[in-house]
Amino acid sequence: VSTNINSKLNNITTLSIIFNRIKILNYSIVQLSHSIEELLLNSNFIYKIEKKSFKNLTHLKRLSLQDNELENLDSE
Repeated sequence: VSTNINSKLNNITTLSIIFNRIKILNYSIVQLSHSIEELLLNSNFIYKIEKKSFKNLTHLKRLSLQDNELENLDSE
């Protein structure tokens, strides 16, 4: 069963994590699938995005962060 779940996760292209209570976005939250093209994180409480959070999302085309608490983004 575990192998089957992992193979399905590898094929995800859209991941929606909206209306949750995420405050800090880090690498561990979005490392589930390298195939993600669209990541929706709207309506959380995200105030911080840690460096390299999206490092392995090489296919990412759309990132939505609407309705969060972000004040600034570190460019490094």
